[in-house]
Amino acid sequence: EALRDGVISSPYYVRAYYNQILTETKGLQRLISDLLELSRLQNVGFSLDMGDVDLRELLCYVAMSTGALCERKGVVFVCEEPKSGKTIRGDYTRLRQMLLAVVDNAVKFTEPGKTVTLAFDGETVVIADEGGGIAQEDLPHIFDRFHRAHGRMGGTGLGLAIASEVAKRHHIVIGVESRMGQGTTFKFTFQMKNGKPKTDF
Repeated sequence: EALRDGVISSPYYVRAYYNQILTETKGLQRLISDLLELSRLQNVGFSLDMGDVDLRELLCYVAMSTGALCERKGVVFVCEEPKSGKTIRGDYTRLRQMLLAVVDNAVKFTEPGKTVTLAFDGETVVIADEGGGIAQEDLPHIFDRFHRAHGRMGGTGLGLAIASEVAKRHHIVIGVESRMGQGTTFKFTFQMKNGKPKTDF
């Protein structure tokens, strides 16, 4: 309204207002996209693009993205390469989305100089960070839509809800441990072909 009514005329402030409009529009676009994505995943009639997924290939992609995020923020990235290949039945794109949602949070809430780790142990993918941690009272709700743990801002509050739905559709067991001031660890235990999921939590 300020731009339309000519209240703001300085080129500097006009540009600043346009930048703010663009930022807010992108935020709304992401929120709408995440809501539609979550709605689709929660619809039992929505089919996934299932096929054989090489976990080593999936983790290599996630590692590349994580490394880039960490480098931009000055976070130390530790990646433990899988010693052997594992194959699961799943939707590659959705599985990648699931892991990247957790990685994005890990990097976002880890201070420069601290560490984010990606590892694969047998049937379990581990994503750990040395961030501020999540309070015990918040842990049962971190996969709820729009939930933000105390002191954690940014994003749409839907990333972990989407990750949880993807995991459910793939019969993946998610375990979470966190200590305030020490960090958080997510474990994704996959169901291998002809196998059953299990968890250490």
